[in-house]
Amino acid sequence: MKRLFNILLYTFMAVCAAGLAVSGTAYFLLRASVPDYDEDFSVAGIDSPIDILRDSSALPHITAGSAEDVYFAIGFVHAQDRLGQLLRARRATRDLLPLEPTTEIDSSTSDALEAYSAGVNAWLGLVSEGGRGRGSPELLIADERIIAAWRPVDSLRIAHAFLSDLRPKRRQELSVSSDLRIPSDRPVTTELFATPPEVSLNAWALSGDRTATGAPILAADIVGPLSLPSEWYLADLQLPTGAAIGTTLPGVPFVVIGRNERVAWAFRSTPQTAVKEPEAPTGKSAGDFLMMLDRLARSTDANNALSGSSEMLSAGMEVLVIDRETRTRWPEREVERPASFRDARLAALDDRQLIFSVEGAIAVQRDTVSAAARALLPLMAKELWFARSTSGIEETRSERLRSEILNKLAQWNGDMDRYSQEPLVFWAWVSALQRRILQDEFPAANEVWTRPNPDFLYAVLSGRGGSAVWCDIRPSARTETCEDRVRAALDDALGWLVDRYGSDPSDWSLG
Repeated sequence: MKRLFNILLYTFMAVCAAGLAVSGTAYFLLRASVPDYDEDFSVAGIDSPIDILRDSSALPHITAGSAEDVYFAIGFVHAQDRLGQLLRARRATRDLLPLEPTTEIDSSTSDALEAYSAGVNAWLGLVSEGGRGRGSPELLIADERIIAAWRPVDSLRIAHAFLSDLRPKRRQELSVSSDLRIPSDRPVTTELFATPPEVSLNAWALSGDRTATGAPILAADIVGPLSLPSEWYLADLQLPTGAAIGTTLPGVPFVVIGRNERVAWAFRSTPQTAVKEPEAPTGKSAGDFLMMLDRLARSTDANNALSGSSEMLSAGMEVLVIDRETRTRWPEREVERPASFRDARLAALDDRQLIFSVEGAIAVQRDTVSAAARALLPLMAKELWFARSTSGIEETRSERLRSEILNKLAQWNGDMDRYSQEPLVFWAWVSALQRRILQDEFPAANEVWTRPNPDFLYAVLSGRGGSAVWCDIRPSARTETCEDRVRAALDDALGWLVDRYGSDPSDWSLG
């Protein structure tokens, strides 16, 4: 018995020791993979010392004696902070349309790409020397054991992929295209096939005669998939021609949306069906886009920034530029854009006041009221708001819940506040409605009916072009109306919410 006890004791101690060793090794590797922002480095490939100062948010402020050294430094910090992201982006773009390293770009942009690549490779060299884990905690479990050197063509490919993500997908590019054959008894509702791009750029500008300061104001938004870390990287590049401050794309050395000391710039991408046949970006368009970003960073005024933009701007994009006196754009005439709920909300906010302060412009940019909710909810609930209990004596529990929710929605202004229950109920309701309307026509194409499409739902509920017939269930003998589908979808949504969050609506919230 004593011998068995000793065996178990020694086994337990051995397991504990092995666990401590593994834990210690994992901690060391993780700790070593996290960059030390107070560390100084000696690297080859720069002409003079570079200062990289980090603020309280760890954002880099880069100062160097030449533009090439600044771009070397942004490549270094991109690799230092986002090495895993850089490698994923390179793997994802390697099999895109082939891009040749000889893409025609001017010498300034070419030198910037070479310097950026040297900066990335400088960090890779420090990692390969040891003592820094894998250079990024996530790479400790990644399968890319040997990391190839970064090349300028890698940056071109990432720019190419970015432009591709701005392009609306064509129907034949959808993975479910074979299942999207509209039944002969259904109208061709174009909104059904409006597939939003992966990323969209939005911007709006006010001229000086509409601002409290008398100088133009520019605001910009980037809409895209959530990721950790963010797809974007804020940086302050102190170039010899002045500062370029704003949003960079890891893998590309230039500020995509930002400002220097004289101008600010941003882009708008044309949404959905505004471009009838979206042009696929090419190697040349990727190079032109990078040359434009390089030129914008060195611009002295708005007109100088847009000189030559007609040859560089990709199809389906607009660029907005302001300086202290001028607001300008290219193309000079606003591109014809399809009506959108977002633009309708922006127009409503723009009409509310004649003169904007900076704070007022920020409030517009941060507005969280959904124009889609304000348009769809009256169509969805117009009959239900006036419906009474069918029992005539006492409401059932589900009817009381439905009545309570409808009363709250009747007083809701469409604000998608994360702490409120109304936005969550609305989202669950439109999701269930989309499923109810489209699942019988496209049973296998779940991408069509699992993500709410407000443009399609608005067309159906308003009966545009006979689109209300989509509400009818094809296999059933009776003809269902949109009111039938809306009521059933509300019950679906409330059932899902009760199962997920409990029966007390006061506990529900969008956040």
